This record gives sequence, structure tokens and C-alpha cells, in this order.
Amino acid sequence: MASISRELRLLRRAMPASLMAILALSAGLASPAAAADLGDSCCADLEERIAELEATTARKGNRKVSLKVSGQVHRVLTFWDDGHERNVYESDTSTWSSRFRFSGAARINDEWDAGYRIEIAPADGLSTNLNQLDDDGFRGGLRLARNYYYINNKRLGRISVGLLHEGNDGATGGGDFSGSDSQAGSGVGDMNGGFFLRRAGVGGVAGLVSELTWADVTIESPGDGASERNIVRYDSPTFEGFKLAWSWGEDDDWTVGLFFEKEIGDFEVGASVGYGNYRSPVSECRQRSALRSAKECTAVGGSLGFRHVPTGLHANYSTGYLDDDLPTPAPLRFGDEQTWHYTKAGIYRQFFSLGHSGLFGEYYRGSKAIEELYAAGTSSFAPGATFLRGSMVEFYGIGAFQDIDAASAQIYLSYRNFDVDLDVVDPVAGTNIDAALERFQAIVMGMRLEF
Repeated sequence: MASISRELRLLRRAMPASLMAILALSAGLASPAAAADLGDSCCADLEERIAELEATTARKGNRKVSLKVSGQVHRVLTFWDDGHERNVYESDTSTWSSRFRFSGAARINDEWDAGYRIEIAPADGLSTNLNQLDDDGFRGGLRLARNYYYINNKRLGRISVGLLHEGNDGATGGGDFSGSDSQAGSGVGDMNGGFFLRRAGVGGVAGLVSELTWADVTIESPGDGASERNIVRYDSPTFEGFKLAWSWGEDDDWTVGLFFEKEIGDFEVGASVGYGNYRSPVSECRQRSALRSAKECTAVGGSLGFRHVPTGLHANYSTGYLDDDLPTPAPLRFGDEQTWHYTKAGIYRQFFSLGHSGLFGEYYRGSKAIEELYAAGTSSFAPGATFLRGSMVEFYGIGAFQDIDAASAQIYLSYRNFDVDLDVVDPVAGTNIDAALERFQAIVMGMRLEF
């Protein structure tokens, strides 16, 4: 865009002289007064138009570092059913949300370059902020999604410093060649994370479990550093399909990820594994419960998958676990290790000139240690004190989508059915307390358009 601005300025300086030469040559065909009027009118209009174009051109501070403005708009319609209430919400989505992106780079020499990336995304109206009582999900306007600089060497790799994803980011997505990352993955709460659980057979507000949302009872892909952190990160060059990433930051959190992706014969093959050691109080690995204030915890995740290129058939599997080593006494103990499993299979290939099409099915199962004590009168499941040891969440889903290459867009339709079982006990007697809950269903229609 800066080059456009420079060309416009050169054109503006050169154009009056050129026009005057043309006007002089045509003086014999027009009177002096007419020629003067023509020159003044033409140049005045041209100057005004050039000024308008320059005013709408993105500028940058210098000519050495490039500036690129890009981003995406990603909006969804969610048709949801919590067992008693049904409604339709329009929102942004927590799965790859809308954003503006500013990026650029500068070449230092044949081996070195440096660059930056800044992304601004909405904090309001995300699908994870919505629930039965709130269809807006206002949480504070905009948020800084990424803000970092990097120094890169072709042979040695890249060092990035700032707000960005951890080194194990994507460790549970290796081998996913489905093309469906806009709407499907192991992030369970993207569709319904903010919704309250509902007690079986109880409608209205009275049936809502106001102390628990679906995000509270779901384990969100430990071993995959999906969230932004203030870190230092190293990415190695790719060698024979392999790539290594490492990060450190916050309060001594560190992660590492190993990734592989390569085309072998008619197959695209991929795999990845990630590890994280977390000590920061704000890390996702740490639990919200006061009883689960471990000084540190570890998380491991991995995945593998393939796609047969001629037919488009694909499949992938991912898993992970979290270990916080807390000595919770029986009968309240749920277990240190919290695990999840996710699989997806389908077809992704080009049937139409518009772009690639996809159809898939998916399944998830995960257990989470919660270990939350509720005083008498604060639990939805019993009038006395209760202790929530943990949860088991399952979902299955199907989806279809169509890429529109000419518009850099994707439209899609997907369905998910969620079920949850809670392990609730009397903290004194240790006996189980009935905590039957309704399932949650969602149909999502969405479009992601990149610019």
C-alpha cells in the first residue's frame, strides 16, 4: 500500500507538466481561454482525486519494514436445545474468531530477517460467553489476541517474543487433514461452554445448575497450548517433515512440541506430541477450585492422522492427559490423571469448481477432576453440603462444509450432542448423590471469510 502512495505522489508531480505539454500542442485547435479553462479544470479534479486515494491508503512508518493488513470475519447461527429450552443465537465464534491482523517483515541479509504480528479480536459476543440467560455475551469490547516480534534465520530457526501461542500449540491437531478446523475439533466448549447445566426433568430457571457451566465440567485439550501467553518461543526449521517448538514464560511455565507432516505416495500423513509444565496461577492446567491449588501440574497431548489424496478420505485421533499430583483424601478423591480422547473421520476433496467440500463425523470422551466443596444451601443437587469429585463428558457430531475459493471463504453446517455424568457425594458419609442432567444439542450454521 505504501508503494501505491509513492506512485500517486510521483504521478501528481509529473501530471501537470505532461498536461501542459499536451495543451500547448493543441493550442491551435482551441482558443487560449478554452485551453486555460481545460487545464485548470482537469488538474484540479485530478489533484482532488489523488488526495482522496492517498487519504484512504494504509501508511507505515518506514520503507524498510513491510505492512500487511489482513484478517477474517467468522459468524455463526447456533440453534440450541438444553432439554427444556430451545433458542437461536447469532454470535462470533470461539473457534478461530473474527479479527484484524497487522503483520510485516524486513530482510536483514541473505540469512536473517525480522518481523512482527499484531492481532485484535472481539472479546464480546463469543459463542463461549453465551448461555440461557445471556444472548449477547458482552465481556469488554476488544482483546489483543497476538502481539509479538520475531528474528528468523533460515538455517537456525526463529525466536519470537511477546504475546503468542505456546510451543505445544497444535500438538493435538497433527494429522487433521479434514479442512474442518473452522467448526470441529477437540475444543469441547466452543459451542456451549458458557451454558449452564440443566437438571433432568426440571424446566425454567429453577432447573439450571447455576454453579456449573459446560466449560466447568469439560477438560479442554491439555497438552495443547491453545491460548495466548506472554512468552519467548523458539521454532526450528523444518527437516524431512519434522519441526520442533519450545516456549517459556508467565510464571515459569514451559512447553515443547514436536510436529511431523509429509506427503508419502498418495497419502498426507501427520503426527504431533506436546508437553507442558505449568506453575503460573493463570495457566489452564491449574484448576479453579481452592482445593486444587497445586504448585505445578503437567500436561501431555498428541495426535496422528492421514488423508488419501485421490479419494479425499481421512481420519485422525488425538488424546491427552493432565496430572496435578494433589493428595486429596478418600472418599473425596477423583484422581490425579484427567484424560480425553477425540477422533474424526470423513472425506475432503474437490467435487465442484467452487472449491473443496467436506463431510465428517466426530466423537469425544473426557474425564475431569473438579473436587469442589459446596456448603449447605449452595448446591443444586442437595440441601446439605455436597462435594463434586469430577465429571465425564461425551459428545458425537457430524458436519458438512464448502470452500469458496474465489471469496477466500468457507460455509458450514454441523451438529453436536453432549452428555455429562457428574460424580457428586456427601462429604461426610461419602455416599453418592443423584445428579441426573439433561443432554445438550446444538446445530451451528457459520461462515468464515478471510480478507
